[in-house]
Amino acid sequence: MSILQITLIVCMFATDRSLNVMTVYPCGPNDTCTCTYEKQERITMDCEGRGNLKLSEICVFIENVTSLKAGRNNFGNLTALHLKGCENLIEIYFNFNQIAHIEPTTFQDFRHLHLLDLSRNLLQVYSKGWDASFLPKNLHTLKINGNPIPDNANFPNLDSHDNLNKLTSDGVSNTAFNLSRIASLSLSGLNLETQCYLINLKGSFHALVN
Repeated sequence: MSILQITLIVCMFATDRSLNVMTVYPCGPNDTCTCTYEKQERITMDCEGRGNLKLSEICVFIENVTSLKAGRNNFGNLTALHLKGCENLIEIYFNFNQIAHIEPTTFQDFRHLHLLDLSRNLLQVYSKGWDASFLPKNLHTLKINGNPIPDNANFPNLDSHDNLNKLTSDGVSNTAFNLSRIASLSLSGLNLETQCYLINLKGSFHALVN
């Protein structure tokens, strides 16, 4: 390799790094969390596993944050009051939080939320008649894997969520999927906290046009 070629590679590498500069700083209640600012004006607040934080306390400090990672904090049930101040978030990760119930109005003011992670909680998402209408209509990505799977489980009805195109779920046997708009479907079962009870996939994906 010539000297000229080596010089070009070094310059390209340096330029690429400069385009992806990140700033990391303490943030949130009493600077308990960590924020990462990327040059593309994306700010992620990481409050994962802080334990003693309340969700309502975190949301007071959201400001220009676009993504909130708040798993493993045992928040319990969710209401709109708990999330006051978080309405402009684009991504929310609520995995491992012992969430068993979400009030119908919890996300009614979330106009920009594209990703919601509700995995590994206690939500009855696979029970017959589970109401998914509380989910924001603008969701693109939803994760519900790792929630309890009862006897006679049913796949949740997500027909009214026109923008949803990526779903991570547990595999539920003897259940028909009606997910005509989904472009990416992940059926978990590789982790200890998730299940995959699929026995036969015959005809399950006839409605998937993409």
